[in-house]
Amino acid sequence: MESWHFDIAGGLQRLLESYFEVAFAWLHRQTRCRNVCFSGGLAMNSVLNGKISRAGPFESVYVPFAPDEDLSCLSRDRSPNWEHSGL
Repeated sequence: MESWHFDIAGGLQRLLESYFEVAFAWLHRQTRCRNVCFSGGLAMNSVLNGKISRAGPFESVYVPFAPDEDLSCLSRDRSPNWEHSGL
């Protein structure tokens, strides 16, 4: 790999972090929830998860142990308050 590969990766990481900072702030304003579940392919980005946890508007950020694309964060049987969530 050459240095420009690392430059592109770093730039994309910063762009991703900026986007999610705005997205999670919007989500918090819309829901006023104290906690959030973050799943899917991007939830495997540990640097992003750390920044969301430290600087995000949520008190707790839950990332499943295997955050894949199966929508487990929205699973009815994992959310006892599903009926009241408005989703």
